[in-house]
Amino acid sequence: MAFALRLAAVLVLALALPPLPAAAAEAGGVVRGVSPDEIVVGTHMDLSGPLAVWGAAVRNGLVMAFDEVNEEGGVHGRTLRLIAEDDGYDTSHAEQAVRKLVAHDRVFAILAPAGTPTVQASMRHALEQGVLHLFPLSEARQAYAPFHALKFGARAPLSDQMRAGLGYLLHQHGPLRVAILLEEDELGFGVTEGAVAELSRRGLEPATMVPVARDAEDFGTEIANLRANGSEIVVLGVTMQTAIGAMETARASGWRPIFLCSSACYVPEIATFGGGAVERLLAVGQFAVPRADDPHAGLRAWVARYERKFTAVATAQALYGATMGHLFVEALKRAGAQPTQANFAKALEDMEPWTDPALGGVPIDFTAENHLGARTGFLAQMRGGRWVQLTGPLDAPN
Repeated sequence: MAFALRLAAVLVLALALPPLPAAAAEAGGVVRGVSPDEIVVGTHMDLSGPLAVWGAAVRNGLVMAFDEVNEEGGVHGRTLRLIAEDDGYDTSHAEQAVRKLVAHDRVFAILAPAGTPTVQASMRHALEQGVLHLFPLSEARQAYAPFHALKFGARAPLSDQMRAGLGYLLHQHGPLRVAILLEEDELGFGVTEGAVAELSRRGLEPATMVPVARDAEDFGTEIANLRANGSEIVVLGVTMQTAIGAMETARASGWRPIFLCSSACYVPEIATFGGGAVERLLAVGQFAVPRADDPHAGLRAWVARYERKFTAVATAQALYGATMGHLFVEALKRAGAQPTQANFAKALEDMEPWTDPALGGVPIDFTAENHLGARTGFLAQMRGGRWVQLTGPLDAPN
């Protein structure tokens, strides 16, 4: 099938990319981004385009993390200064933003940039200039592969998310018939790769794999196909909008299999737009969807501080920015009083598995050989219009 061939092509391309050379971080004994009084960090995200709400939230989370550590005296006597550039979710603007951050601002690191296409377009230049590229808000393989000494990814890949989530369900419920509904793009192929790998590990095959157009408005044919093949679990390799449309169609026809989605669906907005149709939807998450009455005391306190500071609702994207800010600070402390890009990277590699002590989440663990910090997540379910976490961290795929 055409989408199977495209999946194979995407995987071959990702594996074939050569490693990027790293330029020296120091010139004349001066470490870029580090002065006696401060450390300058850069990032880029959409602040004016289609994902501006998400981009602003990530930036706010980073700002808050840095502001709070600065209020306590900074790190080894230096304050942290964040420069956030607006890329408008445009690849050429993202490249320009990183070139400016590297050449003009001479940043120590690019931290938590948001958006898969924009990150992919801009990453190479930062690494070529010896700038750390840390924890992008993207599940793309390029966030951590091919290996580079200064490149670290903190989000579990779509394939690993699905292997972990589907593996848990099959362990709990037995060898149910599993079908895959996928959009023929990086999202769909990543989810499909993980589902097929987990089924193969158990000696199983998909009941069917059904492609769907991202801009589809009618899902009757696809749902009928899935139902006709006796599907008991439907793996959703699709965007939030497509997941809602598919579940609405299934619900209207009286068919209610188990629907399992990746982190693409694990956002609070899906309840707003999907209503009752998405009730009982399962998804794999890595960081909580924050709320003011969260059972985690540290998260409740963070939500209250965030909403006072920004007069805005604390979102999952804001929490991601804050968590990555905290991880950056922890590694910077461990890098010592004279931080360089190299000893910062070594500090990350040498850290024990790290979970934000205030905000929780799945443990993040890097090694000298592996700069992908997470390969799993937890399972959550939509109940009564909100995400409820059902498990702790799932077993990572072998």
